[in-house]
Amino acid sequence: WDLWQKEMDQVLWEIVSIGFCPPLHAQTHTHKHCLTTVVCMIAGKKLRLFHFLFEMLEDPGMAHCVSWVSASVGVFRFSARHKERVAELWGQRKGNRMPMTYQKMSRALRNYAHSGEIIKVKKKLTYQFSGHYLRVKLVSIFSCSMKVMNCGVLYSRLLSK
Repeated sequence: WDLWQKEMDQVLWEIVSIGFCPPLHAQTHTHKHCLTTVVCMIAGKKLRLFHFLFEMLEDPGMAHCVSWVSASVGVFRFSARHKERVAELWGQRKGNRMPMTYQKMSRALRNYAHSGEIIKVKKKLTYQFSGHYLRVKLVSIFSCSMKVMNCGVLYSRLLSK
């Protein structure tokens, strides 16, 4: 049991140390943004830009970079002044060695447009999550979150033995 616990601690340490959990805000870092990454890793899925953007939109500390225009229909907008910051953070979360630029990130957004997951709105720097994909992804995120919570409950039960 002790060996298993040490291995789990080592895996969690590696997740943080190899950059899956870079600080978003040096002063107010709470590791809250790590949840999506860990959820995706436990579920065996790669963190996608879709999830990252949704996470940034839900973080009040990122409102100066990306914000909801109309959350009820999934419309969001990047700040013209701070759009590069979102791209840099996305590159860090992906583990890129070279800094991500908004130009490169917008290419990924165009690919989402081809698949119908994110739609380009005619206004500058404005996009919309597709209603269908927004519902599917929210169910997926909830399902993965439940797996993480179940793992946490199991882990705490094992620790109490």
